Amino acid sequence: MASIGHPIVGDAKYGGPEAFLTGGVSRKLHLHARRIRIDAPDGGAIDVTAELPTHFTESLATLGFDSSAGDALLLEKPGPSPDAKQRKVAAAARARRRERRGERRARGSAPRRKR
Repeated sequence: MASIGHPIVGDAKYGGPEAFLTGGVSRKLHLHARRIRIDAPDGGAIDVTAELPTHFTESLATLGFDSSAGDALLLEKPGPSPDAKQRKVAAAARARRRERRGERRARGSAPRRKR
């Protein structure tokens, strides 16, 4: 994060002096995974939640953030992207063309001539 100009608050190793805020914000590291959800191989989900450290909660309150606001986020799986849908349709069309390869078909709307 520091390399793109946004150091993590309290990260002295990479952030340097810019990683520290004033005005009641703790100098401790402010990096935390509040919730991790991983799809399990059996089809279920592993869902782990960890409370914020006290210094983190106090810093958020000082900055005017509600530390529980992220708890309401939905964890639904997103549907396929428009690009993924388009690729699926194109793949199906290619498969149909492969299946029909070699068939004799009339071109246009003119009926086939009998021989």
